Amino acid sequence: MRRAPRLFGFTLAGGALGYLLLHPYAMVVLWLSSPSGSPGGADLWDSAVASFSTHMHSMGVAFGAFGAAVGFFWALSMHRGQRLRHVELENERRQAALQTLQQLMLILSHHLLNATMAIGGQARRIAQSLPDGASPDPPRIILEECARIERVVQALRALKEERTAQAAGTVDDALADMETQLEQLIHEMSTRKNPASEEGP
Repeated sequence: MRRAPRLFGFTLAGGALGYLLLHPYAMVVLWLSSPSGSPGGADLWDSAVASFSTHMHSMGVAFGAFGAAVGFFWALSMHRGQRLRHVELENERRQAALQTLQQLMLILSHHLLNATMAIGGQARRIAQSLPDGASPDPPRIILEECARIERVVQALRALKEERTAQAAGTVDDALADMETQLEQLIHEMSTRKNPASEEGP
């Protein structure tokens, strides 16, 4: 249910209940609390009916306004509670997605590191077995690209550990920070001197 119709409905219902029930109830209580019955000498039923007479209109409007205010704030409180529950459920869903992403990142980094180690080892063996005068570029390029992948994986792992240690802010903030810091870490590691290029064939 949308906010505006709910506020309008509860306000209208509260005003009607205040005028139709609360006002007559107050008149009955006034009659019961009077030592000689109602100030006008009427009986209990007449006191309840008299609450709708023209000379009691101002009091009825006051009770109606009170009921309308109660209905309005009640609807507002219900809307706020539902909104908070919706936000909580959405955060739980995004938190689960973030945890899944972190687990996937760990699995991928593990397999990528194993693959780069194997490829790098084979590239070094090829570089060492090259005949004299052969171009060292192919194995060197392979080693550089393997080192680049390793730096990206290291950046992912470092970022995951940092965000887990901090554990602060909303899930959206965590994802935004993760993307920004990942770009910074990859840039920093990519600008460092590559040890693979220094080894040579």
